[in-house]
Amino acid sequence: MRLSLGVLGMRYRLRDNLYAAKADKLILLDLEADRYFALPPSLEMALREVIAQPETTDPACENIALLVRQKLIVEEPTVASNPDTAILPAAERELILPACVRPHWTLTAQLAAIQINMAIKCRAMGLNRLRADTFRSRARYAPRQDSGLETYFLIAASFAKLDYIFPVADRCLVRTLSFLRASHVRGYFPSFVVGVQARPFSAHCWAQSGDLVLNDRLENVAGYVPILVI
Repeated sequence: MRLSLGVLGMRYRLRDNLYAAKADKLILLDLEADRYFALPPSLEMALREVIAQPETTDPACENIALLVRQKLIVEEPTVASNPDTAILPAAERELILPACVRPHWTLTAQLAAIQINMAIKCRAMGLNRLRADTFRSRARYAPRQDSGLETYFLIAASFAKLDYIFPVADRCLVRTLSFLRASHVRGYFPSFVVGVQARPFSAHCWAQSGDLVLNDRLENVAGYVPILVI
């Protein structure tokens, strides 16, 4: 979630490549440093107040000035009417495979190769480079105009077949990026969602089209607040 913060004729926003999610605590994601972090209570309160009531925030406030000095927020001379916020419908449904859908062996073999390739990339690249790689993947293919539901069924069925070979636990990043890549090749561009929860801290990612979770159970993602949507 990108946040733009208007303050007494000035606009404060999170600096580039810094994202925030309002969970029990305010969680920040620094893509350049490839890390999540939280603020000390006083700074968190200041940033929350700016987000909640930007028109009443005093830019001379010590904590606001400290957020600027630490390069967490930056000033712009005009107030934005439309904050730069990634819009994603709340996840309300999950992809449920009909009994008639069977995996295609050609697609299953392709997905196995994609997962191996993505596992290598995830070890070598941080989230910022993986984001750029995802944008490049999208740009290679022309978008199709239908919902892609039948294609998502086939991809999900092949993934289920591969669960006997590739472990599922703690591989949400590899699995999601692989699902996205298989979708891109076929002209569909679901969202890559990274979510966080604060207590205890945890991060998770999944593929989503509209309000439909494509590669996970709805109950698994329900406790996470999206912090980055691509």
